Amino acid sequence: MVVDRLAEYRYQQLETTVLLDDADRADGEVLTQVARLAGHDLSPESRLTIVLAGRPEQMGRLDQQLLELAELRIDVQAWDASDTENYVKESLAQAGRPCSANRPPLFDEPAVARLHELAHGIPRRISQLADLALMAGAGKEVDQINAEVVESAYHELGVIEV
Repeated sequence: MVVDRLAEYRYQQLETTVLLDDADRADGEVLTQVARLAGHDLSPESRLTIVLAGRPEQMGRLDQQLLELAELRIDVQAWDASDTENYVKESLAQAGRPCSANRPPLFDEPAVARLHELAHGIPRRISQLADLALMAGAGKEVDQINAEVVESAYHELGVIEV
C-alpha cells in the first residue's frame, strides 16, 4: 500500500516525507522496511525524502544498506546550559510571555538548570519537559516554575526517556 501511494504521489508530482524519530531504537524489521522503501525508487523524480532521527552514538546500529542510501547526515549536539536558558526565554517570548523588569521570568534559574540536567541537553527533550512543567505549574496554580515543579513534571506527568 505504501509503495502504491508513493507511486501515486510521484505521478501527481507531490513531495513525500517520511519521518522516523528514535530510529536508533526501532526494531530491526522496521529498519529493514525503511531501507526497502528508501531503495524502492532512487530517481530524483520519486520526490521521496526519508528523515531518521536518533542518538548519534546509537545510529551505527542501523542497517548498513540504509546508511549507504543516506545523502545527508546532520548531527545535532546537545545544548549547553546557556542554550537551554535562551531557548526557554525565546519560546516564552514568542508565546506572549517575555521577561520584563516588572515581571519575573516564568522559569526561575534553578528550574532552567534542572530542566537542562534532566533532559541531558537534548533539544527535543528540553522542549517536552518545559511543556510538561508549564502544565504542572498551571495545575498547581503557581506564579513561577521552580525546580520542584520541573522535577515533579519529569517524574509524574510523563517520564521522558533520554
